[in-house]
Amino acid sequence: MDTSFEEQLIIADERIELETALRLSAEQAQSFAKLAAYHDEVRLAQEEEDLHLAIRLRRRLAQVEKDMQLAIHLSGQQDEDKVVNRVITDSFDEHDAFTAEEDKRRRREMLHEYYAQQTVVDAAANVFGGARPVPRAFRASASAHASCFARPRV
Repeated sequence: MDTSFEEQLIIADERIELETALRLSAEQAQSFAKLAAYHDEVRLAQEEEDLHLAIRLRRRLAQVEKDMQLAIHLSGQQDEDKVVNRVITDSFDEHDAFTAEEDKRRRREMLHEYYAQQTVVDAAANVFGGARPVPRAFRASASAHASCFARPRV
């Protein structure tokens, strides 16, 4: 009986070990399942967070695209404004050039008229045998510089 009792003890011991192993295996399996569920939850949460982040990034990207389009539009508008300003400036420049040409033309006409009058005066002086009168502008400048001639040289 001793052998059978020992065998029973060994069998009971093995049974306890098996039950413990099964219990530990069940606990480990349960822990692994919990761990897997936790990892799934974490993964899902991460995916959800990534999705929210992706949505936020997409919204920000859309906002940046709108801002860029607005900047391009404003840039185009500024380009249009530059074109309009350039046209206005060019028209002012053309007007100034036209005015300058008009002034030159008027001066030329006045000079031609003056020389024509001087020719008439010269002709009249020659006809009458006298000297031609000095132009008024020359007389004024000569009188202004007369004091220079009167000063002694150093």
